Amino acid sequence: MDSKKICIDKKTLFLILFLVISVSAYLYSINIIFVTKTTYKSKAEEPKIETKKPNQIFGGTVVADPKKWPFVIALFLIEDNTVSPYTNFHCTGSLIAPTWVLTAGHCMTKGNYKEYDDPLLETKNIAIYAGGVDLDHWESKNIFYVKNIIRHEEYGIPTYVDNDIALIELFKPVPILDADIPKTVSLNDNKYIEGTKIKDQYNKGVVLGFGYESLSGFKSISHHLNQGIVPLLPYSAKFNRLEINLSLTEKTELPVGYPLGGVNACYGDSGGPFIVWDDSKSKWVQVGVASWLIDLNNGDCNGDSIYTKVSAYIDWIEKIIKGKNGKNEDYIYQPNNGTFTGSGKELTEDDLREFECRINNKGIPLNGATYKCGNELEEKKIPTVIPPGVMQAE
Repeated sequence: MDSKKICIDKKTLFLILFLVISVSAYLYSINIIFVTKTTYKSKAEEPKIETKKPNQIFGGTVVADPKKWPFVIALFLIEDNTVSPYTNFHCTGSLIAPTWVLTAGHCMTKGNYKEYDDPLLETKNIAIYAGGVDLDHWESKNIFYVKNIIRHEEYGIPTYVDNDIALIELFKPVPILDADIPKTVSLNDNKYIEGTKIKDQYNKGVVLGFGYESLSGFKSISHHLNQGIVPLLPYSAKFNRLEINLSLTEKTELPVGYPLGGVNACYGDSGGPFIVWDDSKSKWVQVGVASWLIDLNNGDCNGDSIYTKVSAYIDWIEKIIKGKNGKNEDYIYQPNNGTFTGSGKELTEDDLREFECRINNKGIPLNGATYKCGNELEEKKIPTVIPPGVMQAE
């Protein structure tokens, strides 16, 4: 019997080869995207946009354990009746009482944040997600709906970044007493720990948020809680050692970050907490609320952040919450009585390595890091990168 032959013309053969190559390339790219892990690589000197890496606090690291900072919450919008912290993430905030969240005033504002009388978001269009660090795997039991929004009455006066603070009242309390998560955070009333130095040692804190890593390139939310360890900066006309006068209001604003940039809050981190360990009280306390940032690299968050200073608004916060709760409520709000204390040992050696290297000139950089060891807060050299302007977080 004659063997049968299969004849394929050149055009068909070319098409088959093209399809095989295309499918192989696609599968390879998918593998690259989903197996890439976030590593702690500071962006201090030459920021690079890695489009296949989840976006996060610029230069920070992913928080894997929800018990580490159990008071951080995600704000998300409700659009077209869609309830999804993953799809409609908006801002970050902190749980300060069972039915109260602290965040930035501009997070509660419609419009472009440029006018003091920009209208508030409607309560039906926003909700919070508490008790998780991964918005990819959210649970409906951790969603809480908004009853009331109170933005500071002098928000945006005299400029749109002034009095950038707001409170959110929830319909039902977040259960905080019988579980490891969530918890409430204490608010700082100790101005001593807001200083650049404590007992002749440079002070540091933790910025927390679910936001972007950069403002350019592959622009997507991380969907994970992230942290960054940064020093508190001195107030200066030549802030960030650059020829830019920010006219900071020392009473109500707090500058944080590295003088040469590299770790910073970014869009989506707005409203998120900046916390510092208060040794006198043996607890972590919230010192700031993420408000706006400095752009050092033409569209990236490679600069420093300005936080609304919590201690300046303690009386306002207490007045609002006590006024809403009423005198007959079982729960009486106390700003410094959060259920989360921590141990002071939440930051690992790797977490602190960049701070010690760049600020105290101790140790060596992590493998692959672009930063150098030195004494940045004592450095007189002005960096060559000039920021294109001051940007408000989103």
